Amino acid sequence: MIAALRRKLGTKALSLPSSPSLHLPQRQAARSLATEINVDLAKDMDHAVDMVRSHDPAGYLPGKLLPTQAMTDTYYASRSFWVETGLRFGTTAKVEPNASPAEHIEWWQGGIDEVYSGRDTLSEDFDHPTLRLVRQFILQGLDLSKDNFDHPTL
Repeated sequence: MIAALRRKLGTKALSLPSSPSLHLPQRQAARSLATEINVDLAKDMDHAVDMVRSHDPAGYLPGKLLPTQAMTDTYYASRSFWVETGLRFGTTAKVEPNASPAEHIEWWQGGIDEVYSGRDTLSEDFDHPTLRLVRQFILQGLDLSKDNFDHPTL
């Protein structure tokens, strides 16, 4: 499983700096936390790929043909965002069951605003796999401008 996660997330994703200042129990706790975070990230990535495969079959294959894993992951995260913002039924957005399309878009816009707010964590209202992925890629230093996600009329 670790080998599969390393291939999916890159070799540095599961490695922790070895620091003499960290004692064995601290290192084990840090390693456990890093593995837990990466497993959650892998689940979020699977969600994004499944959303694109299910709702945008023409957009699925181009993601598989990208030259690097980082490009593939970023592609599916942003593509999943666009797929999910277009879904009204079967959506995973945290809105009322009979919400209007405008309410769906407002929820996603609020999620993107929170992702780019600089807060340490996402609030429970916006704890969503696609938003967590976008946030993680931003934290990793990928150049994902908020302009790519903003709705021009909101």
